[in-house]
Amino acid sequence: MSQARHVTSEVSSQSNERRTDQTTDQNPPAKYHSVVSHASAARLMKLGGEFVAAPIHVTVDARRHQSRLSKILVEDATHLFFPIRVHRHDGSVDPTVTVDGLRCVDAARVLIDVAPLVSAESLEAAFERARVLGLVSLESLARRFALLCGRGRPGTIKVRQLLAGARPGALDSRLEVQAARMLRGSRLAEPTRQLRVVAGANRNFRLDFAWPQWGVALETEGFEWHGSRAQWKHDHRRTAALERAGWRIVVATWDDIVQSPSETVERLAAAIAERRALVSSRSSVG
Repeated sequence: MSQARHVTSEVSSQSNERRTDQTTDQNPPAKYHSVVSHASAARLMKLGGEFVAAPIHVTVDARRHQSRLSKILVEDATHLFFPIRVHRHDGSVDPTVTVDGLRCVDAARVLIDVAPLVSAESLEAAFERARVLGLVSLESLARRFALLCGRGRPGTIKVRQLLAGARPGALDSRLEVQAARMLRGSRLAEPTRQLRVVAGANRNFRLDFAWPQWGVALETEGFEWHGSRAQWKHDHRRTAALERAGWRIVVATWDDIVQSPSETVERLAAAIAERRALVSSRSSVG
C-alpha cells in the first residue's frame, strides 16, 4: 500500500450515491471516520512477514453513518483490485497513529485484533518487533488488554499468555523470540534478556540471554545479522573478548533452536552446571 502512486476507491452510501476519490498517501477523508486496522495496520507497521496485503482491513465507527466501500484500486506497476474487510467498533476512543500517510489504530490495538488470526509465536514476534520500533510497551499493551479483552473475545488467552511471558528487554529478531520460547519451556533458571556488559578495553556488549550469577550467556546467530564474512569475524572477536572477561558463551543458530531445542538446552544446562560448580569451589576455598 505504501508504494502506491494513487488510490482510487468506489463508495456507495445508503442513498446509492456513487463517487470516486483519489488520494496520494494522505489520511482518508474525515467524513469516512475510518482507520487502517488488523493485519493491514500490522503490515504497514512492518510487524511481520505473515501479514498479507489482502484483504485490506479498515475499522469504522459504528455510531456514524458509513458509506459502503465496494472496491479499491491500488495503482503501482500493475492495476490490482484488493478486497476490503470492514470492521465496526463500538464507538470507544482508540489512539491512532499515522504510518506512510495512512491513519491506523495503534500497535497495542493491532496486536489484540490480530491475536485470533496468528500463532502465539507470530504474535510474540510482532509484539517484540513493535517494542523495538518504539510502537508499544509492555505497560501499554497491558492497559489495552484490561480495557478490551475478556471472556468471549477471541485471542484473549493468547494475549494474556503473551503478557505473562514478556520481560524487560525487547528482542531484536525472530530467532531471539524462538530462543525465549525455548528457554521458557525448559527447566533452566530464567535468564536476563539484553544484558549490557563491559569487556576488554571498556568495550560495551549486549548479551541476548545471560545468567550473570554464573557468567553464562546464550547468543543467537541468525543469517540476517551474521551472514557476511566481515560480520562473522566481528562476532568471533566479540566472543573472544567476552570469554577473556570470564564469560562462557553458548552460540546457537536457527537450526539449533528450532530443529534441536532439547540438545541446545542440554548444552546450556551443562555450561551452567560447570560454572555453578566452579563458583561453588571458589566459595569453599575462600
